[in-house]
Amino acid sequence: MINGIAAVPIIAAMVALASRPAVMDGHVLPRKLRIMGWLTAALMGACTLAMLLV
Repeated sequence: MINGIAAVPIIAAMVALASRPAVMDGHVLPRKLRIMGWLTAALMGACTLAMLLV
């Protein structure tokens, strides 16, 4: 249970940092991977919320 809760902010932070050219030295995530990363974070967040409410 704790892994599912902790994964959401970690995924969000990784996608946010990997999207910044200043952090990645010009090797940023392509748009497709950025969208997939944010969708993954949103889906994991929804699943975590459902897990806590049920």
